[in-house]
Amino acid sequence: MPFCAAAALIFGHPTIDTFDVQRIRDPRVQALMTRVTMRANPEFDASAPLSQAQVTVRLVDGRRVTGRADGARGYPGRLSDEELATKFLGCARRSLPDAAAERALAAFRGIDNAADVRTLTALCAANAAN
Repeated sequence: MPFCAAAALIFGHPTIDTFDVQRIRDPRVQALMTRVTMRANPEFDASAPLSQAQVTVRLVDGRRVTGRADGARGYPGRLSDEELATKFLGCARRSLPDAAAERALAAFRGIDNAADVRTLTALCAANAAN
């Protein structure tokens, strides 16, 4: 959690690229990580897993700014179709060309209607070989 919080402050919304070794080693991230603490809240633990969070930032002048979030974004059904597509493409483009990643996304969106799942694996394998 210290890394994720620090990286989000430095780089913005976390993506798979956030976990790149250079970003992990970034001195700004490393410095902020030492200032992040995480505590379990028994009230939060009594509800759905990872469904609530509260963040408090203590400013240099002593003020505290607090925010709360209900609903971990990674749970099924909590991402919009656009957010899910952005996340999928961000990951897929690390090993597939853009056009192939787009085709893979389209294929996965139609998986319920696929006659054979091998069409999905063949699509990825053919593009990974290029």
